[in-house]
Amino acid sequence: MSDSAPTQYDLIGRAYESMKKLPAALLERDNLRAAVTPYLHEAKVLDLACGTGYYSRLLLDWGASKIVGVDISSTMVDAALKSAERDVIGRDKLSFHVGDATNPLPKEVMAQGPFDIVLGAWFLNYADNVETMTAMFRNISSALKSDGVFVGITPHPASDLDSFAELHGTAEEKAQMKHFGVSIEYVSALENGQGYNTRVTGHTQPTEIKFKNFHLRREAYERAAKEGGMNGKVEWRAIVLPDNERSRDYGVGSEYWEGYERRPHFGIMVVAR
Repeated sequence: MSDSAPTQYDLIGRAYESMKKLPAALLERDNLRAAVTPYLHEAKVLDLACGTGYYSRLLLDWGASKIVGVDISSTMVDAALKSAERDVIGRDKLSFHVGDATNPLPKEVMAQGPFDIVLGAWFLNYADNVETMTAMFRNISSALKSDGVFVGITPHPASDLDSFAELHGTAEEKAQMKHFGVSIEYVSALENGQGYNTRVTGHTQPTEIKFKNFHLRREAYERAAKEGGMNGKVEWRAIVLPDNERSRDYGVGSEYWEGYERRPHFGIMVVAR
């Protein structure tokens, strides 16, 4: 895809960040924080598919020293730059660039590396085959220090993706997913047999946000990481649901999460270079 081609996110723009206020997105944020924090002290981070810079700004708050963000959507990058300008303390530690991370990264990005961490929060799900994801991992590994680490938010790494996709097809399951704020529709199987075309809906107000991506099989992620230059073992972190007190911080009770473990909408992937 060309960097200049319009993307679905150019149309969504800043409204995308409204999804981050949903309880399911807050759950995602807390689990990412738990996974990335051990590596984060004074770290220099490359944030691929950075969007409006939501996680870039949080990474600074959590202890990183510098963040370089890349996104294919110029609209998203413009929003990230405007948010950074308003951050008096952090703006000198944030930079954002337009780029397609399935292709070699822009020179101005690589010149700021190598990086301690590459973050891919909803990045790998834009690969519809192992070859494309392998190209993504080549960019990741080439940007990392020799002892660097990749931390990603991905679709749920189901051991049986076909059964997981089928689970989402009933009316009852669709209603339950909407309850959590984020619905995933498994539209069709990919012709290559590697996974599914998906449609994600963020049930935001006043207007829902919809976008398309892909859910590849767990083994595709693991193979792509290895073939893309990552030498460490792929770790899939267990998703930890909030306790009663933390659920209240989300604006819901602990009973809100009943049934979520049957249909988690994300996974946390960690792999060292």
